[in-house]
Amino acid sequence: GKLWLKNTDVSYLPTRVRFPFKSIFLDKAGQDVLFQVQSKALPTGFAFDLKGRIDNLSPLLVDIPGAELATEVSLHAPRIDWTDFLAFFGQDGYLNLEEDAVEEKEEAPMAAMKGALLGLQETFHPKMEANFDTVAYYDVFSVTDFGTGLHFNGDNMILERTTFNWAGSALAFGVRLKLGERRETPFSVNARADHLNLNRLRPALNYFGLRLPAELDSLPQDLSIRFAQEGKIQDARGIMPGFNTGKLDFNDG
Repeated sequence: GKLWLKNTDVSYLPTRVRFPFKSIFLDKAGQDVLFQVQSKALPTGFAFDLKGRIDNLSPLLVDIPGAELATEVSLHAPRIDWTDFLAFFGQDGYLNLEEDAVEEKEEAPMAAMKGALLGLQETFHPKMEANFDTVAYYDVFSVTDFGTGLHFNGDNMILERTTFNWAGSALAFGVRLKLGERRETPFSVNARADHLNLNRLRPALNYFGLRLPAELDSLPQDLSIRFAQEGKIQDARGIMPGFNTGKLDFNDG
């Protein structure tokens, strides 16, 4: 059977997150469901499309001991940046928290996001492929042609096979985010790249704690690098000083 829903809101009650969708199309065949989803645009203009399949729908409808469903999802959005994230889970976006839902209002977006992602993991066991034409973090950096695979291991969200173009250079990396801790999010990053121009990347690397020599007026312009970093994100304020360590190995050819 087929079902088409338009202008539909879906709420995830444990974290009081509301997702307004422009359209949801479902096509059920046996125990499996194919779906296509279009979100409504936020005030920032951010919107996304989803498509994929749910295998073994029964555990979502009936409590069957030992049974699990699995979800394969493909997501695409033209652009996402930090202001979109704040709008997505902020008070003017999809988040609708009561006043006492979190102790610090500044923590509300990250708390809602982490709770929603862990809830999705527990229910749907998703494997996702995501593609964004542009990803930006304020005015610190902007990357293009961002593609990644996403899955969960317990309360760890893992990005793998991740590639993007940063300041004219192609990079590949993996990220692990631990979502189960309150008020902070430990993370680890491993990356590699070739033909990097460090002069163009210096502001972003400095921002994330990798201090390049300030006395050098000009840095190498054609580097191969291997980059590893671990740290913590304070959910209300960003990168936590004192917990952020990294290693940058490079070869200027």
